Amino acid sequence: MYSEGIIGECKDRKMAISEKRPFSDKFTLNQIKDFYRVPNVWSSNAIEGNTLTEDETAIILRDGITVGQHTLGEMFEAVGGGKAYDFMYTLIDSEEMTKSDILHFHELVTFGQPDLQPGEFRNVDVIITGLDESLPSYGDVPVLFDEFMKWLSEAGNEDEPLIIAAEAHARLVSIHPFRDGNGRVARLVMNTILLSHGYLPVSIPPVLRHDYISALQSYRLGRGALDSFIDFIAKTELQTQKDFMRLLRIPFEKK
Repeated sequence: MYSEGIIGECKDRKMAISEKRPFSDKFTLNQIKDFYRVPNVWSSNAIEGNTLTEDETAIILRDGITVGQHTLGEMFEAVGGGKAYDFMYTLIDSEEMTKSDILHFHELVTFGQPDLQPGEFRNVDVIITGLDESLPSYGDVPVLFDEFMKWLSEAGNEDEPLIIAAEAHARLVSIHPFRDGNGRVARLVMNTILLSHGYLPVSIPPVLRHDYISALQSYRLGRGALDSFIDFIAKTELQTQKDFMRLLRIPFEKK
């Protein structure tokens, strides 16, 4: 069972942040967007094997300058990740995420890489390197994706947003609708949901990659259902909130 105590503290901290720095204030939201842009793009790419450092990612995103000793593909991933991150913030006030939004996320994260079929479902069967598990056949992807969108629309009115965000991530990665970029798109979808409900965007540091993958795999293989992954995302959100509140000196008394 996931920790209700951690989720409860996340909710309490969200309220404390909102009282001092409401997301309805455009200045505050822009500060959050700018502050997390580089670490979010860097960590999401690094988890997938991109070797750019956080500083190098910052140079590419902020200054538009390329850096040496890296492939063109890694440069494109940084640029595309920045574009997708910026697009995410345009969706915060939307009533619900659409299929077109998610396909556009993929189109952006695969910027400059036409062989990855940007914005299109995969037309081949794929495997995850190093993991002994089967993924849905490409022929099943359109139906599974439509079922995912139906679930997402219905779940939006029924459950705690933090839980919905984690489950949306896990469900989407399990479908694996694209040739590549599935993890990056799933994290963008998750963070869109979190931001839309007043939470901070989650950045998963590469040092936690093993825990992150293990929690996801537990869900896909039916071990512990979704609980371990919800717990992982909730703990990561909680740490993000603590750091943010400490930085802005927002007081909080744990209940």
